[in-house]
Amino acid sequence: MGFKLTKLDFINSFIIFILSFIFVSDLFLVKGQPQTFDAPAHITTIAQFGEILKQGEFPIIWVDKFANYGYPLGLFAHQLTAYLGGFINIFVNNPILSYNLLFFLATFLATLFFYLFLRLYFSGKTSLIAVTFFLFSAYRIINTYIRGALPEYFSFSFFILALFSLSLLFKQRKYFFSLVFIFSITASLLLHPMMFIFYGPLIFFYFCLIWRENKFSKKDLLLLITLFLLSFTLAVFYLLPLKLENKYFVRTSTVSSINNDQFLTIANYFSSVWFYFLGHPGPRGNFIQFGLMETIICLCSLILFFLLKKGHKEKQNLFYFSFISFVVLLFFTLSPSLFLYKLPFLREIQYPWRVLGVMILPATIFLAFYLEKLKHNLIYLLVLFLILLIRVPQIYTKNVVNFPLTRYYFTAYNLHTNDLTLNWIGDPSEYPSKTQKVEIIEGQGEIKNLKVENSSRIFKVQALTDLRMIDNTFYFPGWTVYIDGIKTNIEYQDPTYRGMITYKVSAGDHDVKVIFENTKIRLFSQLISLAALCLLVPIFIFRKKVMKFFALS
Repeated sequence: MGFKLTKLDFINSFIIFILSFIFVSDLFLVKGQPQTFDAPAHITTIAQFGEILKQGEFPIIWVDKFANYGYPLGLFAHQLTAYLGGFINIFVNNPILSYNLLFFLATFLATLFFYLFLRLYFSGKTSLIAVTFFLFSAYRIINTYIRGALPEYFSFSFFILALFSLSLLFKQRKYFFSLVFIFSITASLLLHPMMFIFYGPLIFFYFCLIWRENKFSKKDLLLLITLFLLSFTLAVFYLLPLKLENKYFVRTSTVSSINNDQFLTIANYFSSVWFYFLGHPGPRGNFIQFGLMETIICLCSLILFFLLKKGHKEKQNLFYFSFISFVVLLFFTLSPSLFLYKLPFLREIQYPWRVLGVMILPATIFLAFYLEKLKHNLIYLLVLFLILLIRVPQIYTKNVVNFPLTRYYFTAYNLHTNDLTLNWIGDPSEYPSKTQKVEIIEGQGEIKNLKVENSSRIFKVQALTDLRMIDNTFYFPGWTVYIDGIKTNIEYQDPTYRGMITYKVSAGDHDVKVIFENTKIRLFSQLISLAALCLLVPIFIFRKKVMKFFALS
């Protein structure tokens, strides 16, 4: 497998840039928040992460202006979009623009990386038309303009980058691509660990096929496992608390949120109808579809088996990878697979139709095979014309709302699902709004020199009597009260102040600190990730020995 960028590839990359902007253009042309299901949560997360990053706080777990009295949003927020969006927002000071820029970046990177991957097997013209089909695929339009599923949408970029870097690492033996592979796996895990449940096995399956094709040694398998382990340990600061501290949320009381009604039917594959109204009055109709074009291309894929020439092992293996992947992924969208979603990790997928975001991979590869066989400029133009004719009319927003930007810097609502409600609190929006973070609720005294930050409150109190004080903050493990440097008990189950931090202060003058600290789980996880990051330094310093051991260049 040879790979060298040509002048045509740079021209095609520029075309991909233009097409990517056309795809997301309506997000920029219409002023205000796109009315999609997930946009409010992501835009608010971006706004509030940006403000906390300004304070120099990292990593972010507690977000004090989310869900009225604060929430451990950083525990389950999709890390890469939250931090990158927050960082961008520091400069543009507009969370909606930051959100739109992330969608453009995700669109461009996924399409560009897919183009580079296809160029390992196909011509520049074929690859460009195929990724245009991918770019304007039905499910990616749904994710952008109806669902607003930014992290899921973005995660595909790093999945395809992992496949691309894996190819060059093991076929051209380039050390550099081992680092690219680590980056892509880590980024994918930090973006959407649920999607990695499908990405991971497909990456390993792809490796097995090229291993079979090139007769790799056991050291190559060892290298792949090492790279996976390094990637997971780099992301463990997020993954381990996400898993172990999940018990504090309502979602742990349910066995599986997936039921038969959520699986796809024949209509989801063969319908070409786009609903403007359907169920919800705000966003466009959320009718999940794979796309009629995509379905026809996949169903006709068996024809390719007879068209493939013998001796072209690379392309044969790519076809086997695509066809088997399509069949397995299709099964996971249908009701007979329900029993598998009862398994501990698969239940985290939440919706079987998320698999469609991965199924576009084999569909695009199949189209590239067809185009490569036909090899006629008129066919290329006809396919491009049909893609744009059918799909461009669907790239539009609906019911754009132009709220004041201050709306995103504080919200009284938990903008995520009810499953992510803390076990010991009620509906956050039903709690009274408070302008004062710290109050005396029993006894007489005075609060002085109060300094409130995202994850700390530091002040002096002159207590004329024994006091009972409240911090208008929802309790979550990690919140700690120190009075004159001594740790004090927190009460958070008083029905009158349900789920809020209350504590007692004896009479006298005291220095009080209420601080959100790491739990043992979070600290342990962060140390593991830090150790993995530090391990990359000697790996780079002694890269010649590493390269020699694994026969890399």
